[in-house]
Amino acid sequence: MQAPDLLTADEVAELLRMGRRTVAEKLSKRPGFPRPFRPGKAFLWDRGEVLDWLERTRQSSSRRTRSSTAGA
Repeated sequence: MQAPDLLTADEVAELLRMGRRTVAEKLSKRPGFPRPFRPGKAFLWDRGEVLDWLERTRQSSSRRTRSSTAGA
C-alpha cells in the first residue's frame, strides 16, 4: 500500500487559489471538505481527496450556473 501524497496548508491554498488562512480557518471546517491529518501541529491533506472535492465543487457550481441561466 502506497502512502498518500500529502499537501500542506500552503500547498492547498495555492492549488485552490486562496489564502492559507482561509484554508486553515474556514475551508477546513466546511462540511464535505477533506479532513486534515494532524501529525503534531501541522495540518496535512490528502492530495487525492482535495482534488476530488475540487472536482465535485466545480461540477456542482457549473450545474447551478446552467440552471440559473436556462430561464433567462
